[in-house]
Amino acid sequence: MSAVHKRHPTYYFENEGNVVFLVEKTLFKVHRYFLQRDSQVFHDMFSCPHEPGSEAEGLSDERPIHIPQIKSNDFEALLWVYYHFLVERTESTAERWASTLRLSHMYQMTSIKELAIAQLKRFDAPITFILIGRETETEELVQRGYVTVACRKLGLEPEEAEQMGLREVVNVMRFALWAHSLEPDEKLQAIDLDKPGVMDVRRFGTSLGYATSVRAMVHDCILLPAVEFSF
Repeated sequence: MSAVHKRHPTYYFENEGNVVFLVEKTLFKVHRYFLQRDSQVFHDMFSCPHEPGSEAEGLSDERPIHIPQIKSNDFEALLWVYYHFLVERTESTAERWASTLRLSHMYQMTSIKELAIAQLKRFDAPITFILIGRETETEELVQRGYVTVACRKLGLEPEEAEQMGLREVVNVMRFALWAHSLEPDEKLQAIDLDKPGVMDVRRFGTSLGYATSVRAMVHDCILLPAVEFSF
């Protein structure tokens, strides 16, 4: 084992694991079965031929499968779902499920992605919904995040605005301004966020113009299915 690489304290199964990954500076040794079962990407990765006379990647600490494009805490979150979710459900966090959603989207793990989305909805984490929803093309989370912020009395906190970036903040606040202008019988809270097609704010734009136009167009979006906005 390289001196600069450390074994993960939980997800390095020295005797039972059969594939070694290097993520950032951490070594993971786990069971390849789950990963290749749920992801064609991992299945293809494990099927790659190796040079004759050389050791295949993933069989030892000295020659692990290096995954450079992800963070070790994201990979840890994904493994937590396989090894600990059933017995530690109450110990999960929105951040952990966001990490799981990120990797399940990246590695085309449909069943894990659906689980991550469902579990994320249990939390009050609208900014996480918006950011991870954008990153993973999960429109229902973006919608949920927009509506949750719009229903607040005080809007965004400064730290949340920094997280989101200027363009997203403008989008969210325009939507919130419209929401607060609703008549008493047009309650935004009444929207069924789990009903597909009710509302699409995925591309609610910064170039829609005056507030009256915003109100009219978003009102159509609330009442009619499959209405989209463009930047």
